[in-house]
Amino acid sequence: MINIRYHIITLVAVFLALAIGLVAGSTVIQQSLVDQLEGNLDNLDSRLQDVEKRNGELDGQLGQLRDRDKALADQGPAQLLANRLQGTSVLMIGVDGIDEGSLQSLREALGTSGAELTGTLWLRDRLALSDEQSIDDLATILGVATKNPAALQAELAQRVGDLLAVAAAPVEVVEEATTTTTRPVVSGDTAAGAAARLMTLLTDLQQARFVDLDGGLDQVRPVQLVGVRLVVASGTGAKVGEAAVVLPMLERLGQDVDPVAVAVEAAPTDPEAPKSVFVSAVRSDRRLRDRLSTVDDAEAFVGWAATVLALADLGRGRVGHYGVASGAERLLPEPAPS
Repeated sequence: MINIRYHIITLVAVFLALAIGLVAGSTVIQQSLVDQLEGNLDNLDSRLQDVEKRNGELDGQLGQLRDRDKALADQGPAQLLANRLQGTSVLMIGVDGIDEGSLQSLREALGTSGAELTGTLWLRDRLALSDEQSIDDLATILGVATKNPAALQAELAQRVGDLLAVAAAPVEVVEEATTTTTRPVVSGDTAAGAAARLMTLLTDLQQARFVDLDGGLDQVRPVQLVGVRLVVASGTGAKVGEAAVVLPMLERLGQDVDPVAVAVEAAPTDPEAPKSVFVSAVRSDRRLRDRLSTVDDAEAFVGWAATVLALADLGRGRVGHYGVASGAERLLPEPAPS
């Protein structure tokens, strides 16, 4: 006869057997997983070592390329760009907040090329018109009633662009019996008159801290702006939006005259620094793309060379888009026809 004690012992034995089976099974499974994980780790460790080795090789190659770029930047302008722009007057225009180091290097390369540098005209952050006083001041200078910031910026861009377009219009040589002179190829107003009015406007803007010229506007004579070539730079960090002033100004520069400007991207030399969309915006606008040249790598020697050669091509009525970013046609302009 089976009693309650027998049932209890039987049930305990069954549960004990189940527990032993679970422990034994889990031990086998865990060991299998451990073996698999150890194998995976060994494989990953081997791959990691390969990657680290490859990274070391790439770092070495990158260091060599940087050394070559530095040597080219040190030696290239004097060896390859000298006298390319001999006698050409150049005015640089930069937006407050962009990388000044790359722009200064470009300026030095232009000087080495023989360009007669009028200076760098800086569009200061007050032109963002972020306060009532700056709005009032610009409206007073322009002599308009509107207090709409966008309308004021558009009016300023139109006036500066129109005056620059006339002043910078290409000149032609006029040979006479006793002398050789030049006259601007413009219709209506003369380049000299436009240059004088532009200087008056820029002086008012400088006094109100909207613009500034390296060396001071008092060191520039209007005649220096006649036939001038323009390098317009913007990029990462610009404190005045390109769409507000710079792009509308470039549109005015491209109307009814031969090309006079090169738009450049003033990017930091750090390859990991964020890139601006300034040059991309110019290239994507067909009206601008067909009327001026662009350079998207003005922080490096190849960009300086492209800018110098593009400025020289403006005198031949040729425009192009140079660099490594989207929309670039070549790294450098094609050789001039012989």
